Amino acid sequence: MDLPTGLMERINQAKEKFRDQRDSLKEGKDLDDVIFHITTDLREIKKEYIDFILKNTKNLDLIINLLLN
Repeated sequence: MDLPTGLMERINQAKEKFRDQRDSLKEGKDLDDVIFHITTDLREIKKEYIDFILKNTKNLDLIINLLLN
């Protein structure tokens, strides 16, 4: 199952934001601030990814049931 292009782009952007936040620790940025930004940035993409997987898993289950019955 391939992810939609838009979702993959947002995942890659989230990865880049994560790396930027991680690297900002080396520059002295506050750990709590970094954790806040990382969790905020990743929360939305995580929800979108899970919604996509659940929707497509349900579709696959329906197809399998139709084929088997």
